[in-house]
Amino acid sequence: MLLRRACAKSAGSSVPRAYPALVVTEVDLSDSYERLRWVRSLAARVRTLSEQVSADVRRAGLQCDEVVANDRRHVRFRLPPVEVPSELGFLVADLCVNARSCLDMATEEVVASRAPKWRRPQFPIGGLDNAERDGYYKAARKHLPAPYFQVIAEAQPYTHEPLMFHQNLTAVLIHKLSNANKHRNITPVVHAKMGNGLNSPDPRLAGLIEYGGGPWPTSPRDDMTVMTLSVPAGEADLDKLVALEPTTSHALTIILDTREGMYPWREVPWMPIRLDPLVSKVPLYVQMVLDNFRTADRWATRGETYPLRLATYGDV
Repeated sequence: MLLRRACAKSAGSSVPRAYPALVVTEVDLSDSYERLRWVRSLAARVRTLSEQVSADVRRAGLQCDEVVANDRRHVRFRLPPVEVPSELGFLVADLCVNARSCLDMATEEVVASRAPKWRRPQFPIGGLDNAERDGYYKAARKHLPAPYFQVIAEAQPYTHEPLMFHQNLTAVLIHKLSNANKHRNITPVVHAKMGNGLNSPDPRLAGLIEYGGGPWPTSPRDDMTVMTLSVPAGEADLDKLVALEPTTSHALTIILDTREGMYPWREVPWMPIRLDPLVSKVPLYVQMVLDNFRTADRWATRGETYPLRLATYGDV
């Protein structure tokens, strides 16, 4: 609300008439920050469940099988059968839906105070490098004062040239996964992380071990295989090789399995969507936007003239 101070003389009077002092109220983002606390709580619950899955795998241990062929003993380390709690998919969906709500609530508050002519506002999230084609982005550019639009523009997903570094890519996932929730289309599944060595290699065997390969099919890819290796058949039996263990300390990663075509490569370059970085980056991205809205509002209401500089949170 803007109120002006002015002095004017009433008709036929020499006594100036006083108007209220200039008062600029800051945009109130407290509801969005409160919702962000819930987003962080959901992220913590997702992280706890995923850690429980990892702990179950560590307790069960890796499964091993062998094939002796062409005078070599081929050994394969695989994850045991893993049951992912059904609750995990719903929590991921709630995480993204509430993150989206934080952004929309903040935008609505800014618009109500600074751009009331914009009807039915929503925080715009375009695809990677194509934000300007988004209708809400165009509306934001038309209606919002420059400092607030700068927040939206700098929060869009883009490719940092020439390093092909993707900035704000989490925004695409918030948008896509919050929409996927409408169709209950988020299914966390377990994939193995590929190992690249052994914890306690026998010096005598070190030069004899060959990693990779083996007689097992390579297509379709076996997502439960952690490592394959082989040694001359007479140099070590299966028990001795199993005792060495792959070096990977976290043998699995939980990814989000979605319908084919929902996440085209041009929009989400790093596939598959791994749960761990998603969970940590969603609250960071939302906080970045809220903090920047607050910075822009203070910059604008105080009549600053120096260039507005907004925060960035690395590769969110």
